[in-house]
Amino acid sequence: MNNEIQNNFKAICLFNGAVFKNLDYTTLKTEEKIYIESNVCIFSALYGLVPANGGISPYRLDLNNVLEPHFKELNSEMEKNLSTDS
Repeated sequence: MNNEIQNNFKAICLFNGAVFKNLDYTTLKTEEKIYIESNVCIFSALYGLVPANGGISPYRLDLNNVLEPHFKELNSEMEKNLSTDS
C-alpha cells in the first residue's frame, strides 16, 4: 500500500497526535489498513473532513489556532452545522 498519492500523502499518515501515535498505522496488517481506509474519516483544520486514505499535502495549522476576526463567523457557522447534522 503506497502512502504517497500524486504528490500528496494519505491523511492517516500525516497526523501525529496521541491517537495517531497509538494507532501506529505503519505497523498494522494489510487488512487492518484497508478497514481503516474504508471506514475512518479525519477532521483536518485545513481540509475539513477527509477519508483516512484521502490525499492531502502536509500543512501546519491546528484547530486551536486563533483565527482572524473575519474567520470567527465561519467557525461559528461550521460548529452550528456540525451540531445540527447529527
